[in-house]
Amino acid sequence: MQSLTFQPRLFATITITVLATAPLNVPAVAAITKCIKNGEVTYTDLPCPSDAQTIPFDGHVAPPDDPEAAHQRHLDDQRKLEQIRLENQRLEDRQQREARSAAQYEKQRKEKELMCKKLNTRRKLAQQNQSDYPPAINKRKADQARLQAQLAEDKYAEYCSIE
Repeated sequence: MQSLTFQPRLFATITITVLATAPLNVPAVAAITKCIKNGEVTYTDLPCPSDAQTIPFDGHVAPPDDPEAAHQRHLDDQRKLEQIRLENQRLEDRQQREARSAAQYEKQRKEKELMCKKLNTRRKLAQQNQSDYPPAINKRKADQARLQAQLAEDKYAEYCSIE
């Protein structure tokens, strides 16, 4: 039985042959297409819309026939960009105002919730105080406790009523 031995030259030759003949996995560059629709030219790496004329792009862009018209288009584009920038700024300002308003509302809601808890505690204490002084034992203190309970109830109802 014959044993196989490693032969570096043979291995190197086979490796080079395999690598040289293997297809390269290089992604293809997307072809750029020139689309003409209603006289307006656009360049894209996607297929043109079905109602547009498709022309393969060779990388050459011809200078405009009318430099003044090209300049006017440039100025129009600048105006449009400025309008978009202003609209974005207005949108951002409105979002900031809404965020501040929401934060202020939440703060007021929490403050009201805390105040209602305090008023409810006062109301319960006043009711308890009222029951501690029955009119038969001490009429003056009973009237005072009843008045405090009524006042606490009124404040709670006024401030904490569901709107």
